[in-house]
Amino acid sequence: MRRPGIGRLLLRPRKAALLARLADAWPGAYILSDSGELAYVPAPLDARGERLMFYGFRAPQAALSLVPPGGVVIDVGANLGEWSVPLAAAVGRDGMVLCIEPNPAVATALAATLRINNLTQAEVLAVALASADGEGRLLLEAGDSGLSRLSASESAIPVPLRRLDTILREREFTRIDLIKIDVEGHERFVFAGAAETLRRFRPAVVFESGHETPDDRHEIAALFKDLEYDFIAVLHDYGALPCREGDYVNATGACTGREARNILVLPRMLMR
Repeated sequence: MRRPGIGRLLLRPRKAALLARLADAWPGAYILSDSGELAYVPAPLDARGERLMFYGFRAPQAALSLVPPGGVVIDVGANLGEWSVPLAAAVGRDGMVLCIEPNPAVATALAATLRINNLTQAEVLAVALASADGEGRLLLEAGDSGLSRLSASESAIPVPLRRLDTILREREFTRIDLIKIDVEGHERFVFAGAAETLRRFRPAVVFESGHETPDDRHEIAALFKDLEYDFIAVLHDYGALPCREGDYVNATGACTGREARNILVLPRMLMR
């Protein structure tokens, strides 16, 4: 039986007032999610922490269905583990989830969540993915850690940059079943540094769209076409809307508008 998380215990009409009080006094603590796991929400309380409090760990069922027991998943832009925790449950003890989160404080919070839930099949790597290995700078968004992004701003903090191809080559991975990417408009550079991985392992890919430029869309679509991947759908919590390459490039159909959405692309061999 599902145990009530904090989101179910707070009355909706009082939500704003309660969050205002929590924002001023939140010390950083574990909360109980609706699905029964403990989640560490760091201080200061921001939009991602609030979302975790009220909605818990959530990954679209269509994405979870792509992950077999014993599978291997790369969660790029893992944040507080909204996808990482259900993905770790899906792969089980014989699988692995590599959680990539460049924000040091958020990466530490995610590691605490994984540790207290004994999710030993998941690991956190505090780097930013890019098209080349090196050093970069991460601009932290005070009100929403999920909007942190690479930037040349003087107020940004230093962060290691790694190609996904480099990471997986060093770790001698033998399979990848799913790559999930949420990097606030930096997707083009992540894909450029992951071409070898996509070509070799042929994983399913789910990436967040909504922050990239029109030129980015063309480049991303061209990369997937070259790698023989097809655009399949826009994923929602309990369903999906068909999405083809033209919809993505031209922002039509299920890709109309600028709101963030998760897009599924699959290697062509899986579609035969």
